[in-house]
Amino acid sequence: MVFALSFNSEDEAGKQFTESLIQRASGKILVTGFDELFEPMCLRLAQKSSSATEARSLALKPNFQATSFTALIADSHSRKAKYMQALALGLPCLSAKWISRCIFRGKVVDWSSYVLCAGSSRVLGGAIRSRNIPIYEASNKTLPETLEERPAFLRNMFILVVREEGSERNHMPYLILLRMLGATVVGARSLEQVRTKIESSTHAFDFIYITGQDASAEQSRPITNNNYRLHGIRVLTGETLVQSIILGRIVEEDEMEG
Repeated sequence: MVFALSFNSEDEAGKQFTESLIQRASGKILVTGFDELFEPMCLRLAQKSSSATEARSLALKPNFQATSFTALIADSHSRKAKYMQALALGLPCLSAKWISRCIFRGKVVDWSSYVLCAGSSRVLGGAIRSRNIPIYEASNKTLPETLEERPAFLRNMFILVVREEGSERNHMPYLILLRMLGATVVGARSLEQVRTKIESSTHAFDFIYITGQDASAEQSRPITNNNYRLHGIRVLTGETLVQSIILGRIVEEDEMEG
């Protein structure tokens, strides 16, 4: 079994204790996040839509292709990168108490009672949204099967990602989320290049995602609302992406006002 851990920074002791329990049971812990599961090339931006299409599918690294149950272990719900990745991949986000219970019982117990929520949803007026996730026995499904069955609400969609020089590292968590949600992503180096990319693409773009300061530097105001369009294509912000992951679908343009 493979796990990633996400704990409150003030609970380092709790994190270390959970790590020790997982290691005692021969579980594997992902250090940086669930991106460690995949071949690096399939998480990167393409420079043209044709090459992006060729690398559309997420490819597991060979050592993870036979992996069984995979989950995030946390002390609470959060908007941290690992938590968002687990939601995007359709993986369970479980309380650390599940690990303790498995060790205490000496077997893998039913995890359905330990599922944490998706998070606070602005679409729902700030209410906490529950997870809508299939329940299965931990020993009965492989990671490839779980990934194949994930909702991936951006599957078959093309997204043009505009990034300023040097901003890709800071926005890599968002780019990884777009790929985990099934999107095909194509890169543009500036807002000036957007029209050229749109006109030369063999596919129509469903969304534009802008990183760094391009939006505020080139436009009269920062792109912070949920209904901004560029060349007639809806622009996604980081907040819209996070709220869509929490909701389990793309937030519509008039759903997140205020």
